[in-house]
Formats: sequence, structure tokens, C-alpha cells
Amino acid sequence: MPKGKSAAGCGLGLRRSLWETKTNVTSKIEQHTESASEEKFFPRGAIAFFVTMIAGFGLIWLGIYLLLVQRQLWL
Repeated sequence: MPKGKSAAGCGLGLRRSLWETKTNVTSKIEQHTESASEEKFFPRGAIAFFVTMIAGFGLIWLGIYLLLVQRQLWL
């Protein structure tokens, strides 16, 4: 059996490339978290969605309320 090969036929090349990929991904994550920690995080999208959702539900509630009042007054 050649040196560096296992019985299953997997050489050190595959193991090394997987290790390099893992370390490359890890270093990119560390770089991203370092740059992100410098900026303050503010959830603008979540706040905009919440305001839009409350306004939409408010309009639906107001429409139903006006329909109920109209039915009560017209009877």
C-alpha cells in the first residue's frame, strides 16, 4: 500500500484539502465578525416590518369597526 493511503483508498490529499477549506472558512468568519463588531447593529428591517404590520392590522381593525358601526346605525 502506498505511503499516506488508507485501506479505503482515501489519501492525505483529501484530508488536507478538507482541513484547508475548514480553516479558510473559519478565517473568513473571524474577519467578518471583526468588521461587524466595529459597527453598531440596528435592526432597521425588523422595525420597518413591525410598523408596517401594526399599521396594516390597524387598518383592518378600523374597517371592521366601521362596518359594525354602520350596521348598528342603519338598523
